Amino acid sequence: MSLGTPNPGEPREDEGAAEVPPEPAADRRRARLSALLLAGFGGAVAWAASRYPIGTLRQMGPGFFPVALGLLLVLLGGLVLLEPAARESEETVEPFDGRAFACVVGAVAAFLLLGRTVGLLPAAFALVLLGALADRRNRPRTALALAAAASAFAVLLFAVLLGLPFPLLEPAF
Repeated sequence: MSLGTPNPGEPREDEGAAEVPPEPAADRRRARLSALLLAGFGGAVAWAASRYPIGTLRQMGPGFFPVALGLLLVLLGGLVLLEPAARESEETVEPFDGRAFACVVGAVAAFLLLGRTVGLLPAAFALVLLGALADRRNRPRTALALAAAASAFAVLLFAVLLGLPFPLLEPAF
């Protein structure tokens, strides 16, 4: 029994068996494993997509974007591996937020469903609105304004500037 404050990582007497933060070595192992998985997944994507014509920057083929993303994932995985191992972080890992997870998954699902049935404009609006609501700090009015601005930008970029043949607004029935 000590009269002072316990050392960091040691449970206080009134807390019972408190959770002890993971060892730095365990954190480094997790970071290395994550980096290898990221780089491995990126390499697999780039390899699988390399079977499609890549094209040029001016006339991109169907394999250009997946290969570029795969190589970007490999690069990011390499950067995580090269991060200094001695770097100590005071950041804490937040617990799993079911609302955020549901909003992000729902946003992607809404985009896929609405994009095929009612068009780009409502699909982009729903995607951004649900994605913004994943963060509890966002107010509904802010999320609505962000969704409206991002939808307008999506229409401007894809339909007007790039001239892609996306239906903007389709009747639902």
